[in-house]
Amino acid sequence: MRGCDSAHYKPGIPGRGLQDEGRDVVMRIEKSDIEYLKDSGLFDAEWYIENYPAAAAIKIDPAEHFLRIGVRLKWNPSPRFDTAAYLAEHPDVERSGINPVLHFLRNGSVTDAKAPTEPSAGADADEGRSKAPVGSPGGTSSEFRTSRPRRNLTPDMQRLLQAAERSGAARRADATYDAIKSEFDPAYYLLRYPDIARAGIDPVRHFIDAGAREGRDPSPAFSTRYYLNRYPDIRDGKYNPFQHYVMHGRSEGRGSSPLTPASPAFGRYCEAFGLDPKRLEAELDRKRRDLRERLDGGVLGDMVRRAEKLEPLVGHAWLAAMNPGLSPIRSEQVLSQMAAIHQLQEQAARRRAKAIVMIPWCHVSGAARVAAHLATALAGIYGPDEVVVVRTETSEMQFPEWFPAGCRHVDLAGQVEGITAEGRQRLLVEFLRSLRPDVIFNVNSKLFWDALEPYGKALSHSARLYAYLFCSEKDIFGRWAGYPVRKFHLHFDLLDGVITDSHYLADELRNLFMVPPERADRLWTLSTPVANPPAPAPVPAAGRRRPQIFWAGRLDRQKRIDIVYALAERMKDVDFRMWGKPGLDKSSSRLQPPSNVTLEGTYKDFSELPLAECDLWLYTSEWDGVPNILIDVAAAAIPLVGSLAGGTGEVLKDGLTAPIRDIEDVSAYERAIRGVLSAPETARKRAADLRERVLSERTEAVYREALRQMLDRGSDQ
Repeated sequence: MRGCDSAHYKPGIPGRGLQDEGRDVVMRIEKSDIEYLKDSGLFDAEWYIENYPAAAAIKIDPAEHFLRIGVRLKWNPSPRFDTAAYLAEHPDVERSGINPVLHFLRNGSVTDAKAPTEPSAGADADEGRSKAPVGSPGGTSSEFRTSRPRRNLTPDMQRLLQAAERSGAARRADATYDAIKSEFDPAYYLLRYPDIARAGIDPVRHFIDAGAREGRDPSPAFSTRYYLNRYPDIRDGKYNPFQHYVMHGRSEGRGSSPLTPASPAFGRYCEAFGLDPKRLEAELDRKRRDLRERLDGGVLGDMVRRAEKLEPLVGHAWLAAMNPGLSPIRSEQVLSQMAAIHQLQEQAARRRAKAIVMIPWCHVSGAARVAAHLATALAGIYGPDEVVVVRTETSEMQFPEWFPAGCRHVDLAGQVEGITAEGRQRLLVEFLRSLRPDVIFNVNSKLFWDALEPYGKALSHSARLYAYLFCSEKDIFGRWAGYPVRKFHLHFDLLDGVITDSHYLADELRNLFMVPPERADRLWTLSTPVANPPAPAPVPAAGRRRPQIFWAGRLDRQKRIDIVYALAERMKDVDFRMWGKPGLDKSSSRLQPPSNVTLEGTYKDFSELPLAECDLWLYTSEWDGVPNILIDVAAAAIPLVGSLAGGTGEVLKDGLTAPIRDIEDVSAYERAIRGVLSAPETARKRAADLRERVLSERTEAVYREALRQMLDRGSDQ
């Protein structure tokens, strides 16, 4: 192939062909082998030239062409021997580098379709070698020959093919043309691209001049776009991809389509199910060639043509019949989905589950903490082994200790490489149904919300569905968004229950969406429990020290970092210590912290904070549910000053904390803070009273019993 001196591409060595796991194996040919093949009765020179016209373009003896070139392409020497099938049945022959036909002649037996013969004696006869497969001409998956009998094509199609052949014959051939034509499928090309058929031009020449550049495919088994995307050295080298594959790529082990061993999806599928990729490829090739030949020139195709007379639309399926999907090896997506669900089942220990909890990830977040409380309560109801926690958006699992020991964890996010958004939805639903759960809970999984649109109704017949909602959100323009606004009205009728962590949000949903009274009981509020309540935080030591105000949360627009900085500018006698990191919203990075603000970074557990130094906890969120940080602070008996936003009022109680109703009123925050700092004993007494109230109301037992009541109600409906 001219022009293959690219630094990125090293062509295969001429004379090498069959491969053993990516390693070229020399096909050793002697002159005596050519005569031996001719005398064997297994080689039919006339048949070989007729079925493989490209062999005639190279002026060498047909038998020598077969032994040196044809066998590399897995062509057949006659109708009595199937090269590809023999190699698939005897992979040791392929690995050895021995010519498969010569190997069979010397060690096996020839079986004619009409006159079977007894196997000859030899080493492989003793080894129990099977007889040579009898097949029709062909080879690898890309070899759909123009010379195949096509009597079942329509007369118009026959005329188009004849015109294309005449057009090609009128032009002077070259090496590129000959290489491509040897494995080009003109019938497929014309049917798939009718603009070329209408133009009446040579399809091979069109593919060389423009088709490859336009991403068109020369045969059902070669994907131009796949080849160029998979092998950038060919794309960057400006080579004709099909010519490269025919002359070099196949012998180098490159794949012609996603359904070949070179495809990562194909490899993952074979690995998952314990299949040999090369043997599977050979079997698929054999089945496709057999089906195609029966359609083109056999009884099956004749039946299709007769059916077309009764129903004309049957004929429009002919293009699909040229490249049949053999389930489940139908597409890269299907292969990826099947390999993924196999791995997911492995992670789930191949057992059903009674309860499934869906989460996007597990890192420092209130939703992940709530999901852990939910999983713990479900483990108390069903048993830990009956609970499966599925991560859908990322593989992050920073806090496995939050979840009950013995529950099963499944990382779906880690198994979706190469799968489209729609394919991921289907994968999730199929996996969930395969576990045959009684109940499925969604705690902020976007993939699950998205999957409910196409599959929600079917999934609701397989299990009871519940969803957690925490709070609406504001976009940068001040408009309300988030799951409560976008998803509640779409899926409320499908869900057996919607759970909120605040009475505030439950009331808001009832009013906003005018939930009928007879359905209002499907809205449940479960107060997030305090697991392992901390001891009251020590009171900071008295003496000459600057007051310390603590704050924690994401450093983003929702948490109103600007208010903290404005307070720090006003209160130069106080130190503000802030824990957290920016989320997707990077707006806080544009703000310059005052000199009395210290950004402390992140923490893994609330107990790690130096609470003995904290005089007061500040909370400034503009919207929220019932944040876990407020529950933690209340349980630690630390004085609280915070904004009333969403469900925060269920912790920020009047008389026990200092709730701020107007979040924009920085002066109100300052007055409340000064009040706490000026009367620390009173503030600590109120904080202690709040602690007792929170710990009595928010226990794991109370949470589990409320969850059990919800599940019992759902099972009765």
